Amino acid sequence: MQSLPFTRLLLVAALTMPLAANAAQRTFVSTTGNDANTASNCSTTAPCRGFAAALTVTDSGGEIIVRDSGGYGPVTINKSASIIAPDGVYAGISVLSGTGITIATPGVEVVLKGLSINGLGGDYGIYLGDGASLLVENCTISNFSGSGDTGLSVAGDVVAQVKGSVFRKNSRAIRIWGGANMHIADTLVAESSQAAVEALANSGSVTTRLHADRLAIHKAPVFALSAKSTDGGTVIASVKDSTFHGNSYGVHANASSSTTRVSIAQSDFSNNVGGIYADGAGSVVVLSRNTITRNGFGIGLSGSAVIKSASDNVIEENTAGDVVGSTTAMTLK
Repeated sequence: MQSLPFTRLLLVAALTMPLAANAAQRTFVSTTGNDANTASNCSTTAPCRGFAAALTVTDSGGEIIVRDSGGYGPVTINKSASIIAPDGVYAGISVLSGTGITIATPGVEVVLKGLSINGLGGDYGIYLGDGASLLVENCTISNFSGSGDTGLSVAGDVVAQVKGSVFRKNSRAIRIWGGANMHIADTLVAESSQAAVEALANSGSVTTRLHADRLAIHKAPVFALSAKSTDGGTVIASVKDSTFHGNSYGVHANASSSTTRVSIAQSDFSNNVGGIYADGAGSVVVLSRNTITRNGFGIGLSGSAVIKSASDNVIEENTAGDVVGSTTAMTLK
C-alpha cells in the first residue's frame, strides 16, 4: 500500500498540471474580435473575428453567434454546427472567388440563420457536397451571376430545408441533385438568369425530391422551376400555395427514358411566356386548384408527356392557348 504522503503528492501534482483546452458549445464573433481569441474559445468577452476561426473551437453540434453587424468571411464547415445571426444583426459573407460556405463532410448537420451571402466574383453561395442535413433560414443569397454560378447547391443523400429566405440576381438560385431531398418554404427567388430552382436526377440509382410551399419565383428568363431526370433517374416534386410571375416558363417537367412526377396545387401562374410545360414520355404533371391565366400559353405538352388537370383549375385568358401541344390534357375523376 502506498504511503499517505505519496498519495497527497500525486493529488497535488494532478491539481497543478495545466489543463488541455476544450472546445466550447457556444462561441462568438464580432467586428471588434480577434482570431487569436481561439485561445479563449472565442468567448462572449473575447470573441473571434471570423467564422472560420470560431469554428475551430466550437464543439460538434455547437453554435457560433454573431454579436454585431459586419462581414465574417467564407468558411468550410467540417463538423455539425450552427451559425446564427440574431434579428437586427447583419452577418455578411463576401465571396470574391470560390464558395462562401462549403459543407463536404459525411454525417454533419448544419444550420445557417440570418446570413447575407454576396457574390463578388465567386461561384457558389453555399455548396453542400456531402453531409446529413442542412437548414438555411432567413438568409439572403445574391449576385452569383456568372454562367453556372449558383446561390445554393445541394447534392447527394441529404435532407435540406430553406425557410424564409431571399435569392436575388443569381444565375441559378437553388440546385438540388444526386438524390437530395429538399423542402422550400416562404421563400422569394427573383431575377435568376438561368433556371431559378432546379431539381435534377441523372442516374438510375437516385431519386431527387423537392417540396415547395409558399415559394414565389419572379423574372426567370429560362425556367422558374425545372424538374428534370435523365439516365434512368427519378425526380419527385410537389408545389403548393406558390406564385410564378413574369418568367419564361413557370414549371418545366422533363423526362424521356427517365421519370419525372410533379404535382402542383393552389398555385398561381400569370404573365409567363408559358405557365406549365411538360416534355417527354416520362413526365407526368398533376394539377389541382391552380389559377393559370394571362400567360402566353397556359399548359404546353410535347413528346407524349401527360398532364392531368382536375376540374377545379382555372385555365383561361392565355393568349397563345390554354392547352398547347401534341397530347391532350386529362381530367381527374
